[in-house]
Amino acid sequence: MSRGGAAGRGCATPRRLRGVLALLTAGLVLGTAASSAAAVIARIHLSSRVGPPTTIFTVTGQGFGPSEVVDLSFDAQPRGTATTDPSGAFTASLKVPSSALPGGHTITATGESSGLSAQAPFLVRTDWPMFHYSPEHTGLNPYENVLSPANVSGLEVGWTLSSSTHFDTSPSVSEGRVFISAGNNLFALKEGTGAVLWSKTIPYFIGFSSSAVWKDRLYVGGYDGLVRAIQAGTGREVWNYGTGGPVADLTVANGILYAGSDFGGTFALDATTGHLLWNTTGPVFAAPALANGVLYVSGRWDDGQLNALDARTGAVLWTGGSGIDFSSPAVADGKVYVGSDDHNVYAFDAAGCGQATCSPVWTYQAGSAVASSPATAYGMVYVGSDDGFQYALDAATGALRWRVYTGGPAGEAGPAVANGVVFYGGGDGVVRALAALSGQVLWTYSMGEPSWDSPALADGWLYVGSLAGQEFYAFHLPG
Repeated sequence: MSRGGAAGRGCATPRRLRGVLALLTAGLVLGTAASSAAAVIARIHLSSRVGPPTTIFTVTGQGFGPSEVVDLSFDAQPRGTATTDPSGAFTASLKVPSSALPGGHTITATGESSGLSAQAPFLVRTDWPMFHYSPEHTGLNPYENVLSPANVSGLEVGWTLSSSTHFDTSPSVSEGRVFISAGNNLFALKEGTGAVLWSKTIPYFIGFSSSAVWKDRLYVGGYDGLVRAIQAGTGREVWNYGTGGPVADLTVANGILYAGSDFGGTFALDATTGHLLWNTTGPVFAAPALANGVLYVSGRWDDGQLNALDARTGAVLWTGGSGIDFSSPAVADGKVYVGSDDHNVYAFDAAGCGQATCSPVWTYQAGSAVASSPATAYGMVYVGSDDGFQYALDAATGALRWRVYTGGPAGEAGPAVANGVVFYGGGDGVVRALAALSGQVLWTYSMGEPSWDSPALADGWLYVGSLAGQEFYAFHLPG
């Protein structure tokens, strides 16, 4: 009896063994199921996480249900669908809405069958990376969607920067930073507050050279003849190149930096290394404009003409006009627009005329010199003159559409355009916002001193400096 009892306590019966095995099996199944559930984590990756409205990017997803429809949205708004493969992966294109305001947004992907969901952030920015916005120098920010004719009257000073000398260059704006120079000081400022992120003293006067930004580099010229490449985030100089004369506003595109130099000519430099690709002779005082492989250069004392150069080699393709010195060309819709000291605004066929010397398609004669750099948008050309008027001309014919008297010479100040509004830093010390189609004055602000360079527009902010007032202004809407 005792032996049988001992055996019963020490050995499992078949029935009890089956129970234990069942519990172990159930535990393994539950553990495996829990492990599988934990492994199913839906996620998405964006090919680009920063860009302006209308940016097209790729969304790649994994971990969704097999062969299911996935709904894609920008913030809470549906923007399309995608279908996963048997492994639960998908790839789809998505477009940022044109109405998306600057700032952070959320991309969401949700499986219709599985209910699995994943999100990723996207930052909307409407940068102004160089003089007159783009290599074509149209002066138009096509992505600006905050300021408009309906609300621009509410602009107010957001912040200012004071300096011991004047601001006579156009600012550039990139990745939430505003770059501006005064005398021989270069500043990087925080976009929303004006806080100085870094500042740098250039050994010689920067002068009239507006900066340009490409990738993580800031480029600026100086009266010492040097073009400098500077790390945009830190202010550290990466390389410099000597041109032999004061450097004009800069243009950068496709990894090439184009610079005009007084006494030095036109230079094409590798934007990464500073290596010289080619250069031409003849002094240049205005930013070259680039479009469709052609570089348009004005401001040469030796001929006073607009020069069309092969952007790859610097070879002269054609020339035209006269008295063209300080006005930077603007290229749009197959035409090149530029002002002249002979009081004319010229329009040339961007492709040339098949000859070495080309006649303009049309001219418009203002009441005085036109050193202002034209902007073009909405089928019109906007430009100022030293006669005190700001003009809007028909881009196709040169016919006057409207003009507004500003009370002072425009000098070299060019307009900036965005979302139906034209902004001028006036020669009379007043910065104005005008309706682009009618010329109606929508807003003014007196800086007390003239502004002789072009404003910049980015992320709902207007930036403009005063020439003798030693003040740099950032305007925005309240709230």
